[in-house]
Amino acid sequence: TNGGGKTIAQLAAALRVPRSQVRHVLTDFGAGTTAAAGTSLASEAFELPPHNSGRWGVLSEEAREDACMGIVSVLAECEQYADTFAEGSSRVGKSITIADFVQEVVRRSAEAEGDGTACLDEVVVEHCLRCCSVPATITGSSVQLDLDKIALILSHHLFNQQTTPWRMTQFEAEWQRLMPCVGDLSKPSVNLLAGVALQRAKE
Repeated sequence: TNGGGKTIAQLAAALRVPRSQVRHVLTDFGAGTTAAAGTSLASEAFELPPHNSGRWGVLSEEAREDACMGIVSVLAECEQYADTFAEGSSRVGKSITIADFVQEVVRRSAEAEGDGTACLDEVVVEHCLRCCSVPATITGSSVQLDLDKIALILSHHLFNQQTTPWRMTQFEAEWQRLMPCVGDLSKPSVNLLAGVALQRAKE
């Protein structure tokens, strides 16, 4: 976030458009339309705390990826969340408590820094966690994660790791390896890449 965010009134004045138009755009960039459609891993704009503060911020691509990969890391490595996506279950994870999960992500971030200073902000992590969840399952204190959204996070992460095109077999193997689950659930559908990646025609 940058400079404590901006109010809708400030944005409307700067852009010289009605406040209602700014509010509509922010809503589309928020945790509803964009993230639910799978076109954004974590929505671009979000309201800063406290709740109903009226101030909005925008995540940088780097902050978004760091927070999302922190979430994936906890799912894959923390014993407490090892069965979030249990073998044979649906692609909707078990209910997790937002506050506890966010604290674990931030704690691991601080450990990785080595000096105890967290490089991830709780507000950003919680925002990304909600965007990785099934909207209908989000309550004030808990969420259920969407495995397909997790898979999309990992696909973007892999594409950002190298500038040369992936061979499909190598990409699928690495994609599956990073998934925070086992068995059939760990095999993401390549259909998820529609609108995300281009496949080069065989020569």
